[in-house]
Amino acid sequence: MLGVCDTSGRDRHILEEITEAIQKCAHDVHAVLFVIEYVRMTSEFREVISELLSVFDNEVKKSLILVFSKVPANLSADRTLLKQKLTKDPPMSEGMSLTNPLKNLMLAVGEKWVIFPIHSSPDHIWLREAENLKRHLSSRSYVDFTNCGPSIIFQDQLRKVEEKLRLTEEKLRLAEEEKQRLVEKEIQRVAEVDNRRLAEEGKQQTKNSKNERRKRKQERKKAKRDAAELMKAHEEVIKKKDEEAAKAQRERDELQKKIDEMEKEKKEKEMEKKKEKEMEKEKEMEMEKEMEKEKEKEKGKEKSCIIL
Repeated sequence: MLGVCDTSGRDRHILEEITEAIQKCAHDVHAVLFVIEYVRMTSEFREVISELLSVFDNEVKKSLILVFSKVPANLSADRTLLKQKLTKDPPMSEGMSLTNPLKNLMLAVGEKWVIFPIHSSPDHIWLREAENLKRHLSSRSYVDFTNCGPSIIFQDQLRKVEEKLRLTEEKLRLAEEEKQRLVEKEIQRVAEVDNRRLAEEGKQQTKNSKNERRKRKQERKKAKRDAAELMKAHEEVIKKKDEEAAKAQRERDELQKKIDEMEKEKKEKEMEKKKEKEMEKEKEMEMEKEMEKEKEKEKGKEKSCIIL
């Protein structure tokens, strides 16, 4: 059972906590019971379910068992009617057709859903749903986690993080190249403006040459300011990409650390098992030696009897 999230926090933070909790114990989970209160389909409710569908990947959805709580007695008695109501598409709103994310969630889990009726429901409904839940849980027991243990799961996550890191570093490199290109282009533009103005100045010696020089000076200052602002904007982009790359690197390091710890723990357990087997073998050899000694004693007694 997962009850680790502070539901008073921000939605995105809560979703991140739920995802992290499931990922941390994914290799030991046979099923995730996802409890949904039977309420009117509001826009907020649709948004929450849509967010969860986007956060949970296919592996998590395979482990999900939906539990609908506070279901009225008439719907608890008729599962078909309840399913029709839960998967029914909502009416159009402001000329727009709305989707029912709960329908998509139920399609993802198949028949793995049960009812937690209101307290006034008959006992046979409670027993029926309890049996359904036991059946769904039992259907997950065949999963062999030997080949999808924690290290493999974390290695899969590590590959995803490394890919994310690679893409972030690629974006960072492209941003830096774009910044350099724009700076060089701006420098070239300013130089061309200066050269053009100087050429015009050489051709025209007018009374307002002083004003022209002042104007050119102002234009150069403006061009430099524009270039500085452009550089500042790209510096912010690069800084953001740097932070993303650093975050991805930290995630990668943490996952690698977890994998190393699990591999170490696995080796220690293997060593313990090996020692236990060696000890058992030594005990067996000692027992065999004792049995040989007993046999020798018995043979000695038989010889003594024959001599007598």
